[in-house]
Amino acid sequence: ASAAILVVLAKTQPAVRSSQVLGYNPQQVAVDPAGNLYISDLRARAILILDPAGQFLGRIDVSGRPGGLALDAAGRILVGDLDRHGVTIYDALGVELGTLGEHGLFEMPMGLAIDRDTGRVYVADSGAGAVRVCEPSGEIVGSLDVAGGMPVGVAISPDGASIYVADGRNGQVRVFAPDGTPKPTIGAYGSGPGELSRPGGVAVVADGTVFVVDTFQGRLAAFEPSGQFLTF
Repeated sequence: ASAAILVVLAKTQPAVRSSQVLGYNPQQVAVDPAGNLYISDLRARAILILDPAGQFLGRIDVSGRPGGLALDAAGRILVGDLDRHGVTIYDALGVELGTLGEHGLFEMPMGLAIDRDTGRVYVADSGAGAVRVCEPSGEIVGSLDVAGGMPVGVAISPDGASIYVADGRNGQVRVFAPDGTPKPTIGAYGSGPGELSRPGGVAVVADGTVFVVDTFQGRLAAFEPSGQFLTF
């Protein structure tokens, strides 16, 4: 992914400036209730923290190369550890609290999302070609099969009815119901309007609009929940 993923948050927080992370290697982003941004950074091996205005607040050093990132309702930080092939949990001060299940449970946990109603954690496992659905205990209770694809980002609609998975291999966003039933995909491979070359981060805002960062084309695409391409 790239610093362009911050544009997803810029739609709702216009003051965010991607220049704050230039020179780093940002992968995923999460937002706390105060609007602060948490950015997983491969090169720094850290979680970088910015305030809503884009000012650098600090960093949390992590044990391995961080990929996926999410904040739970208790304020804990879940980090996909690409070296230990698991999800490590930290408190707000950066103290390692434990893991989601065990290290080695996933191959490449590049994307994380948490269902606020159930507490379940969705892990986009690029190496396995699937999104694993986990209880807070770490028990895997389901899987969304991204057949022939490479899931690199995952997001949940505000109503919890749709799971959006950025497929970095096929230039589209796969969509699933919570029970794993596939829904119509969003986007198609290409470089034209509404087409995607290599989607990375994906996010859904309160009105259901789906934002997708295309890392090869260096641009942000927006779609209605139905998949209709939007211009803005």
